[in-house]
Amino acid sequence: MCTVLVADDDVGVRFVVCEFLKAAGLDVVEAESGAAAVEMLKEWLPDLLVTDIFMPEGDGIELVTYVRKNLPFLPVIAMSGGSVLLPEFNSLRSAEMLGATVTLAKPFTRKDFASALYSALGRTETGWARGRRLAS
Repeated sequence: MCTVLVADDDVGVRFVVCEFLKAAGLDVVEAESGAAAVEMLKEWLPDLLVTDIFMPEGDGIELVTYVRKNLPFLPVIAMSGGSVLLPEFNSLRSAEMLGATVTLAKPFTRKDFASALYSALGRTETGWARGRRLAS
């Protein structure tokens, strides 16, 4: 079974994304911030990271940067609805430039998310890969 780490401070969005992933047969672990996700990634390696960009306590840009520096092979889906405070800042373009595998603008449809999921992770005939624990 493939394991996905979902980092989003919006509990509603996180719930919808997690339910979609579970329905697709994937194991899901949740983080409410980029900082919480980084702490998890120091001990455990999922098969995919799905992250919002704008979050308190460590945003998605910092999280993508951490992942590319420390876990360069980990696929990342970066999501954003943009910023009310910084409307001119293209957060998804920035995430892409920093190495996000796929970017996804909010709001998105189930079809959009499924397409991003398959693009980032793919699927083999034997199913999804398994998450791995990092050595201590």
